[in-house]
This record gives sequence, structure tokens and C-alpha cells, in this order.
Amino acid sequence: MKRNQQRNFWLGLSTVILLFVLIFGNRIIAKFKPTSPFLFLFDKKQIIKINVLNANKKIYLKNKNNQWFVIQDKVEFTADQERINTILDTLKALKKEDIVSNNKEKQFEFGINNIAIEFSTKDEGWKLYLGKNYSSTQLYVKTGDNEDIFLASDLSNILYPEDFRDLNLHLIDDENKLTQIELDDNVNKLILIKKKDKWYVEDKEAKKDRVDFLINDLKTLSANDITKEKQQLPEFSDFTITLKANKQNILKTFYKDETNSWVVVSDRDITYVISSAYLNGLKKTEKDLVE
Repeated sequence: MKRNQQRNFWLGLSTVILLFVLIFGNRIIAKFKPTSPFLFLFDKKQIIKINVLNANKKIYLKNKNNQWFVIQDKVEFTADQERINTILDTLKALKKEDIVSNNKEKQFEFGINNIAIEFSTKDEGWKLYLGKNYSSTQLYVKTGDNEDIFLASDLSNILYPEDFRDLNLHLIDDENKLTQIELDDNVNKLILIKKKDKWYVEDKEAKKDRVDFLINDLKTLSANDITKEKQQLPEFSDFTITLKANKQNILKTFYKDETNSWVVVSDRDITYVISSAYLNGLKKTEKDLVE
């Protein structure tokens, strides 16, 4: 009899312990499980949309087949991919630093009322409000799902400049594949030809550092503005640049006004606006590269 009572006691105790573990086990584990120091947990490749919202302007960015586009004035342009990656890297590395307030009525005091970033995957979304500068490297910020106002670093210049379009012309994808450069300003025509690892103007070897500078200027050439509106351009261009690699890129410039030129590139449906002074710097003669 006594043995049966002991057995029933231990059986009952085991049942109670098992039920306790089943009911409270996950809560206990969650309590002692280390939490991530990062504010947002996401896979950068899964982000499909970013919206930048402020009082005066709304910017909509979307990811299509791993390429980012920006909607500006109801027109879709290719976005600056490197800049978008930098923004996502910054958001991914963001940590909640010193909490300064959780009083909802003080949000306006900290500037939490004008600017916000929304970003999302197919299944989840986040929102970050950007407030006033606390220092040169820190802002007051707040997430969309919490009233805590706290300090966060590396956000001061994340949204500036406001133009998210890709203004680089990307004339040269791989300079190692570049074999010929032609510069024609209707007065002088210069042809640079690459033979093995050296560049020549006719039979004269060009100085490597000068050619490198020219290639870098062409590689980093950027516009002040771009448009998809059809422009009425003259029949003949002011300046033509022809680059030969795997394919041929032809750039032509046309007078726009006293400070800028219209620029078109073969096989593209957009027109660039580039400083005429910068384009004039690309005009070279044999003397500039050989002597």
C-alpha cells in the first residue's frame, strides 16, 4: 500500500513537472536567450521596397530582379545601386543607443514628425523616424512599433542628396576590355589604340598616367540631370566620344545653354545634362597624351 502511494506521488510529481515545462518552458528560454543588439533583422537581398517620406517630398524605390529603380515625377529611372546598398547596410547595422524619452508628447521636441524611412520584404515591414541632430554623427530616432526615442549613429547624411537616380553614364564597364578611344570635336580627331598593355596615337606611345587619367574621367562621368523626354537636337554634334570594347559606345554632345550640354549615348532612351566645362576637359590632342 505504502509502495503504491509513493509510486503515485512520484508519478503525479513527474506529471506536474512535465506540464510546467510544456507551459512555461518557452517563456523561460526566451527570457534567458540573448537578444540581438541590432534594431532591424533582415536579409538585404529580400528587401523589395524603400519609401522615403518627408513633409515636402516622397521618394519611392523598388527592387525588380535585384535592380533598384526610383519613381520621380511619375517616371521610373534606374537608381544608384551603390547608394541603396549603403542605406540598407546602415539600417542593418543600426543599434538602439541611449534612450532619451518614451513620452509620446515629446516627439515633436526631438523632431520626430517630418522624415521617415519605410522598407519591407514580401512578408515584413519596418519604419524608422528620423529626428533632429544630436551631434554630427547621431540623430534622435524612433521606430514605428515603439515609443522609445533614442540616439542612433551614421544616419545624418543617409538621405542626402535627395536625388536617388543613377547619374553615372557607365561608359566603361571593364577598362581592361577597352581597346580604342576616339575623341572628335569637329576640329581635332584623336584616336587612341591599345596594343597589348600600351596605348598609341598612330605610332607614338602615349604616356600611361595621362591615358589612365582620361579613362578614369570617362569611367566616372556623371550628369547633373537626366530626362526621358524626347529632345529636339541638331543634326551634328559638338563633340563625339567613341569607345570600343566588347561593344561600341558612342557619346555625342549638343549645345543646351551657356553652362550645360545635352548628351546622348548610343542605344539609350534617356538624355543627360552635363556641365560643358567638364566635357571640355575630356577634349584631348596628341600633344596632351604623348609629349
